[in-house]
Amino acid sequence: MITQQYSNIIIFNGSVENYSIYWQFLLEESKYNYQVRIAKSIEATLELCRQAKPDCILFDVLPSISLETILNFQAQVSKLYSFLPPIIIITNEDEVATQTYQGACNDIVNLVHLSKDNSPDTIRFVIRCVIENSELRKQLQASQECFHTSVENIFDCFGVYSVIRDEFGQIQDFRIDYLNAAAMASNRMSKEDFGKELCKLLPGCYESGLFANFCQVVETGEPLVKESLVYTNFFGQELQTRTYNLRASKFGDGFVACWQDITERKQVLEALQESRESYRHVVETVPNIVWRTSNDGKTNFVNNRWVEYTGFECEYAMEMGWLQFIHPDDVARVQAFWQSHFHTEPRYEIQYRLKHVNGTYRWNLVRGYPILDEQGRITRWYGSCTDIHDQKELEAQRNQLLKEAQAAREEAEMANRTKDEFLAIVSHELRSPLNAILGWTKLLRTREFDQANTTRALETIERNAKAQVQLIEDLLDISRMIRGNLCLTLQPVNLATIVETTVNSLHFAVEAKQIELQTKIGTTCQVLGDINRLQQIVSNLLTNAIKFTPVGGRIEISLEASSQNARIIVADTGKGISPELLPYIFERFRQAENTTTRAKDGLGLGLAIVRHLVEMHGGSVTASSLGEGQGATFTVVLPLENARVIKQDEQEEISSLSFSTILENKKVLVVDDELDNCTYLTYLLEESGAIVKAAISTQEALAVFRDFQPDVIISDIGMPEEDGNTLIQKVRQLTQESKKIPAIALTAFARPEDKLRSLSAGFQLHITKPVEPSELIAAITSLIETSI
Repeated sequence: MITQQYSNIIIFNGSVENYSIYWQFLLEESKYNYQVRIAKSIEATLELCRQAKPDCILFDVLPSISLETILNFQAQVSKLYSFLPPIIIITNEDEVATQTYQGACNDIVNLVHLSKDNSPDTIRFVIRCVIENSELRKQLQASQECFHTSVENIFDCFGVYSVIRDEFGQIQDFRIDYLNAAAMASNRMSKEDFGKELCKLLPGCYESGLFANFCQVVETGEPLVKESLVYTNFFGQELQTRTYNLRASKFGDGFVACWQDITERKQVLEALQESRESYRHVVETVPNIVWRTSNDGKTNFVNNRWVEYTGFECEYAMEMGWLQFIHPDDVARVQAFWQSHFHTEPRYEIQYRLKHVNGTYRWNLVRGYPILDEQGRITRWYGSCTDIHDQKELEAQRNQLLKEAQAAREEAEMANRTKDEFLAIVSHELRSPLNAILGWTKLLRTREFDQANTTRALETIERNAKAQVQLIEDLLDISRMIRGNLCLTLQPVNLATIVETTVNSLHFAVEAKQIELQTKIGTTCQVLGDINRLQQIVSNLLTNAIKFTPVGGRIEISLEASSQNARIIVADTGKGISPELLPYIFERFRQAENTTTRAKDGLGLGLAIVRHLVEMHGGSVTASSLGEGQGATFTVVLPLENARVIKQDEQEEISSLSFSTILENKKVLVVDDELDNCTYLTYLLEESGAIVKAAISTQEALAVFRDFQPDVIISDIGMPEEDGNTLIQKVRQLTQESKKIPAIALTAFARPEDKLRSLSAGFQLHITKPVEPSELIAAITSLIETSI
């Protein structure tokens, strides 16, 4: 009950007496405090209504007011307000009241008829009831508007349905009383369908069982709840199968229903579930480890590949954390990388070693991608681990091969440069002696010299010619070494004799530089070797020491022996060897100086020949030096013959060659296409007592042979038209006696195969140019003595 409220009342009455009476009646109301305003005309009444909405209008019908005026007034007021205030018609004429009700333009409830004869209490009671009823109706309207607005604006579907029964009270169908906007859109309906029968519009209600369910709700009052209801019907012109969540409750003689169309949601959920299953299937079938972590790096998922790879259960990995399985040497690097990337970077990629089930650590490529929220913050990480251990090993092997290839290339380039430098050195070393030889030869032919200068010139020529011979011999030895054709004539050799002989042969070179040469032969020992090659080893080492030892320096050569090996040690106080050059000191063509600034002559082959010859004898050679200016020491180690050390009294003396007089009156045929060589050999042999005939071709030699009948033939090999081998073959075919005549091949062809070819053709000896005169005479003498 509303009490002590202010109510705004307008009284329309043309009589002052009447409205004064009504005013007095209202002022005496105890429950309401009325604010009364008086209007003497309809226009004035409408103006007061415009100024403030009245809670009630007392309309005193005068005889002059027609029914049309009353109805027009009511229409004007209804235009001002959405909710028409109650109008009390005061009249004693029932016909006027009835006609007013019948012509009312608004809800009839807002019109009330009072007789002018009613008592003041009745008038007050009616006014009070009309105001209270109007207030209740206003609240009801507001509630209905709120309900309607709410229902129309929810996304869920809502409907009100009433029962349609037959004459026996059986439910035949349900009438659609109301559908909100969502329900109309879902069912493809409009407001025009209100009042129509539900099952006729949607016959699927029968097939789905919904009609029976709704009947049960109405008859029993039990609510209906269905989740994921599958429903097929025509929605508009299209037959569709949709899914709903439905709830229905009894409402009067009918029901209300609320439902959600979850078709798309269910499809999304099914697609999501399918996606999850697909993801699970992919994750479990890929050969990689797949993982998920929270934004702080805590593992909350790994696939079964983790178990296969590490041997630990997934739960263990999530409990212990992934750092426990990383190689200890990689942990700090991985942690630092993670801390610097997981907040800001769009992806995470690193390589580290992961513990394998076999106990080893294998390299893995680890990649991770973040999932971001709407604010761009990382919420979790997804990633994988791919075993790249074999790939890393292959990459390491490839890098190693690349390094080796690069080193080989650099070595080849160095060899190429060395070859060019070597060829330049060869040119220099050949031209320099030739300059002295040709120079002194020209002077001897064009000028008169005393005996001293003549001797000096001849010694210079001889010395430079020998230098050229040594250069050529070194080149030939290197060529044989490269081809593997260098051969040894092995026999027991006394090393002490080799050392002493070599030292004596270099006596003049030592004296020329005023070098102190000390020889220490602590023992005498015998090895199995080639006497000439062993002497070449010692000679090369001593020559090298003499070359690099300054004037006034010191060289020491010593011979030592143990129970198994002999050692020849050559030490000098010379230039020394830099640490950079020392590992390459025995390589061919390597010299410490370049071609244009060399302080020493030579081809740089001596030490390479030494190493090769020593190794052919089953020994080894090493070099040591404290550095440049600190001298150098070379040590040759050779195995003893049957581990035998010779006593002093077992040494054999070296017999010197002596010229024999057996060439007296011996006839020698000399054949060479070079006239200078013919002249030289003729002179040499005649000086030894021989009778000499010379020829410059094979045909000439055969003609001379028939008339001369020589005791010895000395022939060059390389000649035009027919070579020396052809000559000796033809000679051997002339007569029976010609088969026995000694023959020597004197040639510049020095390869083993050249020697074999000449001996096979019929020569007894193969001597390479140049040759010492004494060696040639000794060879001829030995050959003649053998043939006698």
